[in-house]
Amino acid sequence: MPAPSVLFLASSLRPGSGGVADYCARLCEFLAERGMECHLASWNESRDEVGRPGSGLMRDALFLAGGETGADPSRKGAALRSYLEHHAIEWVSLQFVNFGFAKRGLSRDLPAVFAQAFQGRRCHVFLHELWLGAHRGARLRERWLGHLQKRQLLALLERLRPEEVWTSIELYRRQLAREKVMATALPIFGTVPISTARSDTSLLEKLGSPEQKKTRADYFLVGLFGTIPRDWPFRLLFPRLRRLAGTRRLAFILFGKNGDAEAFRDHIASLPEVALLSLGALDEAAVDATMNSMDLALATTPAEGIFKSSSAVAFLERGVPTIAIHRGLEAAAPPAESGHPSLFLLDDELEKKLAAAAMVRLQKSFLPEVGERYLELFHSAPAGKVQTSERATGLVSVLV
Repeated sequence: MPAPSVLFLASSLRPGSGGVADYCARLCEFLAERGMECHLASWNESRDEVGRPGSGLMRDALFLAGGETGADPSRKGAALRSYLEHHAIEWVSLQFVNFGFAKRGLSRDLPAVFAQAFQGRRCHVFLHELWLGAHRGARLRERWLGHLQKRQLLALLERLRPEEVWTSIELYRRQLAREKVMATALPIFGTVPISTARSDTSLLEKLGSPEQKKTRADYFLVGLFGTIPRDWPFRLLFPRLRRLAGTRRLAFILFGKNGDAEAFRDHIASLPEVALLSLGALDEAAVDATMNSMDLALATTPAEGIFKSSSAVAFLERGVPTIAIHRGLEAAAPPAESGHPSLFLLDDELEKKLAAAAMVRLQKSFLPEVGERYLELFHSAPAGKVQTSERATGLVSVLV
């Protein structure tokens, strides 16, 4: 029996354009190495904009709707359908982010365009994000825009009637369940390959002059990879981190695209005997080595959203103790457990739990387990008729 074929459709695939692009590329490589015929499709980009895929497995399996047809969604959809038919592709996996596919996350045309393009194919949808305004404390404008986004997302699922809907975190699964959409929560994997390399020597050189003769044991290195949101309550962390560092000098290592981190930098500058090192964007090998050298990592994503954050997951995969702040995205009690042995919540038990875990640092990529779930899905027999459930705004699929 021939291996099934699948096309992964994302808003963009350009390296550095976002975590979903890297997620799709690595996932395709994993599946192709296990015998699947995999294709990548970008909804927005032209061939000149996309440097990947470099792998021989994927070189001739790339469709770029933006470069083929311009901005018109109907023309993009027609070109995509032609590509699917030409290659006799069995599955379409839509890797969906509202703001990636449409300005303001709103497009009334997408449900009809995608339904027409995917016609005759088995469909899977992975929702990397849902809609704005669902978290506690959301502003009125966020709630209003989020209401429109939600209606259009539900309309998209209604038109596509996918065999499976997946999302990355339990919070999203519960929000979808309230709308009568039964989804599976499957964490994402880190998009930076894991090794045992470290960057201790180069970090020490950047942190101090040779005359100081500082050793690695003199520093307590805390890593932050990726965006630092403006509303991240980092000041809650500093007293706890000073105690954790003990007699070692506390040093914050920022790398990747940190965004507007001015408030964070200013606060560190006001603290005596605390160092800050900003490395900027690094290649994959340097990111891997820098992560491996950290004593501790900070997750700027709230605890409920950790497993949709590629930066946080990359630290966890390396066994780096990672602290997250629970900010109550839902009006519910904080989670009793973090969900990973290297993930720790900022609570009264933090120091005790970190001490207990200090001697254990296991490296384990999420990719093999996630990839196996995709293999199971794509090799599954058609499930038959999809059940439906009545809603105030019409029919939506309840996947079983």
